[in-house]
Amino acid sequence: MLNYLSIKNVSVIESVSFELNKGMNTLTGETGAGKSVMIGAFKLLLGGRFQRDMLRERASKLSVEAIFDNVGHIPQDLREQYNIDEELSIRREVDDTGKNKVSVNGKMASVTELKSFAPYLADIHGQHEHQVLLDESRHINFIDHIVARELRDAYSTAFKAYKVAKDEHRALLESIEDLRKNREIAEFQLDEIRRANIAIDDDKELPNRVQFLSNIENIRLAASASLDDISEGESNAVGFVSKAIRALEPFAALTGEVSPILESLTLAVDSLGSASKELSAMLDKQDVSPVELDRLVQRKYMLQDLMRKHGGTLEAVVSKGSELAGRLKDFVDSDGLAEKLAARGEELRITAQKIADELNTERRKAAAQISAQVVEILNELELPNSKFLTVFVDKDELDERGGIEAKFHISVNKGFEPAPLAHVASGGEISRVMLALKEVFSESDSVATLIFDEIDTGISGVTAKRVAERLIHLAKKKQVLVITHLPVVAAKGDAQYYIEKGTDGDTARTTIRLLGSDERKNIVAKMIAGEVSETSIQQAQELLNN
Repeated sequence: MLNYLSIKNVSVIESVSFELNKGMNTLTGETGAGKSVMIGAFKLLLGGRFQRDMLRERASKLSVEAIFDNVGHIPQDLREQYNIDEELSIRREVDDTGKNKVSVNGKMASVTELKSFAPYLADIHGQHEHQVLLDESRHINFIDHIVARELRDAYSTAFKAYKVAKDEHRALLESIEDLRKNREIAEFQLDEIRRANIAIDDDKELPNRVQFLSNIENIRLAASASLDDISEGESNAVGFVSKAIRALEPFAALTGEVSPILESLTLAVDSLGSASKELSAMLDKQDVSPVELDRLVQRKYMLQDLMRKHGGTLEAVVSKGSELAGRLKDFVDSDGLAEKLAARGEELRITAQKIADELNTERRKAAAQISAQVVEILNELELPNSKFLTVFVDKDELDERGGIEAKFHISVNKGFEPAPLAHVASGGEISRVMLALKEVFSESDSVATLIFDEIDTGISGVTAKRVAERLIHLAKKKQVLVITHLPVVAAKGDAQYYIEKGTDGDTARTTIRLLGSDERKNIVAKMIAGEVSETSIQQAQELLNN
């Protein structure tokens, strides 16, 4: 339960902190004193959205802190992650830029992680929650509160498996249809690539080969002229060097300087001879026909075109060919695969449908139970002619909720058939319906603290007394915190807190305090009559005693 709450710099609240008791706690105060601000602060503590106007004027940051005890119902994974035993402390700070600083039992956490605690700590009911009750799409959530979680989880798992198979089958059919539309193009592209018979290493050299052969005549002329100059012309380099060698040889014995020169010249003759042989061999080989050159040029252009179409490289072209071959093979095999996926999907649908039928049977039983209990409570809350039932509508196919819709219908007047809740219930009646539902679900709901903001809207007199009695009954199972303007509700609390707004210089300031017996009597008296008088004091004492 909520044991301690501290709020700083939230709107009109500069700094308040107080401890709460078990059972029913009532909060009272004048309009505008800050009762709703306290609810907003508590929502922040549970991961609610920060709005700039929540920050007190001239303050640089706000903070909300709470301590809960007897938190054994919190899931084990959260308990281990944050070292939770039986006590849990939560603190959230938000600065004027919207930056959050959150700690759980002293360990840093995110706002998202903070939200994971909310379902186990407190349930806040106010005007927004009235709208939740009027939203028919959420009615099935109320019923599921008392349906076994194991059954709901089993359906969720089965439906997810069915949906995956269904999506895979649909995606395959779309792929088949897409391939069918483009099959001729794919077959043409694959045939074009296969006819190219690409050999990556050889074909990478093709541009150089074409360029060489395109210049073969000029190369032959240059090679022939070079051959004449080196060895075959009337005046050639080999002849000149040989002549120099013959001229120097007689003097080799006379001086040592000649021998190295002769060696160099002899090497030159050998090198020129080798070059001459290579040139002759090249001239013998480079005899390419125009037809062959044209074939190579055409292949070069063909490969360039394929690379332009399919990724820019020969490797990309080969990869595209493999992809196309695989897609066309899949098309051939797809009918059989589609049939298998369809069969698998149908098996999973049947399994999910079977669990859904079981789940929806339990939901109908739960709805009947809820209806009986709600009507009983509404009768005690001065709606004696109430009828409350759940209308179930089966959908054409399964969905996340089991292929069914649930809508609450109500009649509060004799002789009228139940109609949708939003159409027939007033604000006061909606409050009583919500209170009845909260009490019905109190046994199955894991949350330990219930906070009611304006649960007594639109009611007075005997009805208000009945609402107070139901709140007391609920407080035997849960810790209840009620913000109220009705004296009969305020007086029924095990403890009463008073929220009061004053001024600190030019700035409004709200305080909150636990009322002692005498002060509580005066506050209740003022709530009854607008002033403290002998009569209102007597009436207040009677309310507090009963």
